[in-house]
Amino acid sequence: MQSLNHRFSNIQITLLFIILLGVSCSEQTTPLVEINPKNSIALIGNNLGSRMLNYGYFETEMHLRFPNDSLTIRNMCDGGDTPGFRPHSSRKTPWAFSGAEKFQTELAKASGSQGIYEYPDEWLNRVKADIIIGFFGYNESFEGPSGLKNFENELQAFIQHTKNQKYNGSSGPQLVLISPIAFEDRSDDYDLPNGVQENKNLALYTEAVKTVALKNQIPIIDVYEPSTKWFTKEDLTIDGSQLNNNGYKKFSNYIANALTGDKKTKTTDSRTALNKAVNEKNFFWHNDYKIPN
Repeated sequence: MQSLNHRFSNIQITLLFIILLGVSCSEQTTPLVEINPKNSIALIGNNLGSRMLNYGYFETEMHLRFPNDSLTIRNMCDGGDTPGFRPHSSRKTPWAFSGAEKFQTELAKASGSQGIYEYPDEWLNRVKADIIIGFFGYNESFEGPSGLKNFENELQAFIQHTKNQKYNGSSGPQLVLISPIAFEDRSDDYDLPNGVQENKNLALYTEAVKTVALKNQIPIIDVYEPSTKWFTKEDLTIDGSQLNNNGYKKFSNYIANALTGDKKTKTTDSRTALNKAVNEKNFFWHNDYKIPN
């Protein structure tokens, strides 16, 4: 009996070790990109990315995960931007790369603008981008199922163009795509859609981003699916589509974890002080990058 008890105890210990090992492994994820000291990270795309400038949480999380690496993070997103359509009042054309005009035929004309504002590739060269994070799919989702193929083709053309660039002067950029978030039902609070139809389209366009990313072996962070669960606990948007302060905290932490492999960060005090510094930097960056001319 004593020998049996001893054997049973060994089995229990072994099982416990296996369980703990499984828990430990589940807490670690594989980084989506290789982030090295002094890397330059550029964010491009739509309003989901653009409004991150208002809060600074993503940049804060990244600097906390790489406190000694002197990362450069520049947000070039703007509401309405797509992979190939990125207009500005002081650019003569709104196209991000050659051939992009064929995906937006109703807008394929010179804007008539005057100015010397640099084009997207010139800005990416200026900041010597090593890593590019692209936020696409929300604007395009308003086209519904009939617009899916055109969106996939535009995204494909953007990826091919980006892979051929050497913004840092020596190598092609690492590219990561971020899906749209889900539409939150806030129709009980405001005169807004309930999100049922919006989410049908957003799910389609998230799958489209996944399809193109898989085809090109580009990592993607799907935030559509997890955000459907976030919205069951508290209001995280101001109007169903635009995240509020708490929404951007959750969203920023989620994508920072996915990018970096869920690295542990410093204390709340460090986060608060760093966030203040990031927001001060972003005030000047916003006025430099988005100034009319």
